[in-house]
Amino acid sequence: NLKQNTKVDVDEVFAKLMQMLPDDRSRQIILLRLGGTPPVEIAELLQCSTRTVQRRLQEIEVIWNEEFLGDK
Repeated sequence: NLKQNTKVDVDEVFAKLMQMLPDDRSRQIILLRLGGTPPVEIAELLQCSTRTVQRRLQEIEVIWNEEFLGDK
């Protein structure tokens, strides 16, 4: 079934993406952001600055782009 195969592939890719992140804080930030939480609210939830959240999101973007787009 194509739908089931696609779900497994997406799950595998997502798991790989999460494993590429340097720490649990980065994983927390991206999960919240993918869930629609704005950076300001993520900062409040994790008791850090909005700038820290923004910087982590930029770092995640770089890591993922290098892996999947070959950007360096």
